[in-house]
Amino acid sequence: MQYSACYFIKDVMDSNKPWVVPQRLDHSNRRQLVVFGVTGVTGQMVLEKALDRFQGSEIVVASRSASKVHSVIQDMKNRLPSSEQALAEVEVIEADVGNFQSLVKMCSSARLVLNCVGPFRFFGEEVVKAALEAKTHYMDISGEPWFLEMIEAKWGKVAHREGVWIIGSCAFDSIPADLGVVNFSREFPGELTGVEAFLKMEAGSSGYVVNDGTWQSAIHGFAHQKDLKELRNSQSIDPVRYPGPKLPNRGAFFNLNPFGYCIPFMGADASVVLRTQRYMAFNDRSDPIRFKPYFVVGGLLNLMLMVVFGSIFSLFARYSITRNLLQKYPRFFSFGVFSKGGPSRKQMEEASFAMHFRGYGFISTYERDNKKKPTVFATSIFRGPDPGYIGTSIIFLEAALCLLKEGDLLPSFGGVYTPGIAFRDTSLIERLKKNGFQIEVSSSEA
Repeated sequence: MQYSACYFIKDVMDSNKPWVVPQRLDHSNRRQLVVFGVTGVTGQMVLEKALDRFQGSEIVVASRSASKVHSVIQDMKNRLPSSEQALAEVEVIEADVGNFQSLVKMCSSARLVLNCVGPFRFFGEEVVKAALEAKTHYMDISGEPWFLEMIEAKWGKVAHREGVWIIGSCAFDSIPADLGVVNFSREFPGELTGVEAFLKMEAGSSGYVVNDGTWQSAIHGFAHQKDLKELRNSQSIDPVRYPGPKLPNRGAFFNLNPFGYCIPFMGADASVVLRTQRYMAFNDRSDPIRFKPYFVVGGLLNLMLMVVFGSIFSLFARYSITRNLLQKYPRFFSFGVFSKGGPSRKQMEEASFAMHFRGYGFISTYERDNKKKPTVFATSIFRGPDPGYIGTSIIFLEAALCLLKEGDLLPSFGGVYTPGIAFRDTSLIERLKKNGFQIEVSSSEA
């Protein structure tokens, strides 16, 4: 048997189904959810999608400036007249990450807090602490590995004791990758041992720009890479032992049909999926699955531009003086990809993404343990709308509905969980399919 080690920190869709409240928590007289950071681009989109799924009287919105929140609500009333009555019923709370008691008050207003305020490295932990203090469940859209792993290492036992679910990366980062692998493993025609993911972004005729918040998170994530290494090294954990052969070593870039040139994907997906697989290995006693994510660049010219961009970014992010330039001029240094204003509504509506999975495995466990090369191959796809905002908000809200209505299908105890563990037994995949996502195993070959 071949093993290798990797070290990482540890009809339910019925709209009339009642809200499920874990017995240990008293959530009486609370609204269903509070959206924190509603004045940001992502927060506004989350509120807009929440109005399609919740009554206004079930929603709280919060930001550090109540006047700005009211301005956002008024703009939304003008743009969405059919939601005017619901918006009038939404409760507004002023909360600031610099004022812990204001965060506790915010969290105490609802059963679930949806945190849209980043970079999470700087602003996320206080909200998690406030959620634990208020015994309120917590979800966020973070794509920052250090933050996600730090929260698990530091607050996992507290969340377990309090009976609170803390679930990070509940949007485009990293539900398509994490639940995509979980779903793939269930539908794979054999024993799945390894998955490669190829993420492809598609913009429409209007182009696409990404909001400055994502850019800021990327800058600080790269600048503080050593923090992640130190965090992992500080953990007393056992190695995950993977059965079967390793995945192909494809290098820093490569050309692969039908995608074109690809590079390793530097987001949170690898960290999140590996945490899920580690949980399954040690808690479920199931065989973990290797995972490697890649980003599809396309043609040779795109690859050359990416190399230039990556060189400048990695150099400038290392030093405080040049890092300040990156933060101050995102559009210039990203060649127009990132902007303080974010994308237009038309750009969002035209954009889409597709995550293509390639699975490697064996017909049976016996064959897996006695053969050196995979004998079964299959592909799967997770395709959806604009990943930055529309797709993210839909994923976020559908996951929130699963937590609130299908709590009996989430882990029995509180704790810090990945979405792959928290939502694997819920209807989230089916919910997403009903909301514009394509998720399926598309072909197999033995």
